[in-house]
Amino acid sequence: MEIKVVIPSYRRAGNVKTIKVVSPCIICVPESELQSYKECYPNIEIVPHPDSIIGLALKRQWIYDHFGDIFMLDDDISMARRLWPMSGTKKATELTPDEAYAAIQWCGNTARLCGCYLFGFNKVPNPIIYDPFRPIMLSGYVTGCAIGLLRGSRITYSAESIAVEDFYVAGLNAYYHRKAFLDLRFNFVQEETFKRAGGLGFYRTIDTEKNDTLFLRRLFGEAITIKGESYGSHKGRTATKNHNPYGRTMHIPF
Repeated sequence: MEIKVVIPSYRRAGNVKTIKVVSPCIICVPESELQSYKECYPNIEIVPHPDSIIGLALKRQWIYDHFGDIFMLDDDISMARRLWPMSGTKKATELTPDEAYAAIQWCGNTARLCGCYLFGFNKVPNPIIYDPFRPIMLSGYVTGCAIGLLRGSRITYSAESIAVEDFYVAGLNAYYHRKAFLDLRFNFVQEETFKRAGGLGFYRTIDTEKNDTLFLRRLFGEAITIKGESYGSHKGRTATKNHNPYGRTMHIPF
């Protein structure tokens, strides 16, 4: 079963970094921007969606409906890498575009064999917190910058979410399907939120972040908590700094 790798993009013609990370891939853009993206990426398949599809959540829903078995990567992914040292090295190593594509295919197809609809990889890029004795998990949250869905689920996206469509999907998946497939051996590294023009940055503000967190709390209650100043620590070392006062985390209790 082939998993289509699709990059949702908006107002970033000429600035889609992810095409250098995974190959082959598809860029999905509004119809009105199709020509400008074609001029910038003549050798990449570009699929347009209607201009009436506004916002990332509805865009992801259209992609899911259109392609079925998919893995969506944000357009600002800078690297795919292994989180364990290869033989002869002392640090995580970058995947080639072909290797990244193969990792996605293995993950999605193994998820299908396990009866999962939601699949993905390690959400934290720091190898410090990678646990080699727990390379696979069958429950958890999959970050929206690199998220896979298989056809036939009860998962749908909500237009009410601005930038928390991944948390919303994880909550629905846990409620309806009870498990997900996470391959924690790999990670897709994303540029920092709020740092680039276009894309979701066109809609996201501190106010929308606050409203998004309150939206999730209404739906999923204590499963959603505010991140501390730092999170993802391991043996006294901080893996990730939280720069968003309304940043949230999800704990699925099974």
